[in-house]
Amino acid sequence: MRRSAAPWLVLGVAALTAAVWVAARAYREVRNWGAEPADLARDLPGDDLLPDAEFARTRAVNIDASSELVWRWLMRSGRPYGWLRGRWLGQFDGYALTLALIEPPRLLVLRQGGPGQPWDLTWAFMIIDGQRGWRRLVIRTRARAHPGLLGRIGLAGFRLLDPLTVATTRRMLLDVKYHAEASRLDPLSS
Repeated sequence: MRRSAAPWLVLGVAALTAAVWVAARAYREVRNWGAEPADLARDLPGDDLLPDAEFARTRAVNIDASSELVWRWLMRSGRPYGWLRGRWLGQFDGYALTLALIEPPRLLVLRQGGPGQPWDLTWAFMIIDGQRGWRRLVIRTRARAHPGLLGRIGLAGFRLLDPLTVATTRRMLLDVKYHAEASRLDPLSS
């Protein structure tokens, strides 16, 4: 006796649909990891470089350390050489990050894009004074696709890879927090 595959197919489609729905819901909760409503509403330096951005994410963490310590560890996080390696900040498969704005120890804005690249991107790092001596490290990424198919594919890639970016940005924020707070407690460790 041959069994029908239809019930298994329906069950499989239902399970896949439920998994995609749960994953999308979870992603919506973490895509702006650590950001509070005030962080999302706040204009950051660098936002004006891409006022018509099609993609924007804001992530943040509170750090119990001075702005100088947070800045020091933020600069060290751009490994292997740090963010500030002259005017050009590294080549990653032909996509150079350039220094758009810097105001130590509070602000760093990097930019990527230009002729021959599928998108324009800004990456802003802002250290904001918080309550009781805490600092808030806020990171905002904004992107806009260049016209044409390559630009659309590049922006789609940004969106598809964003869950991975959530994890790596979160790790970077927590690393800066850990090292800055440890340096505050043990000045010999910095």
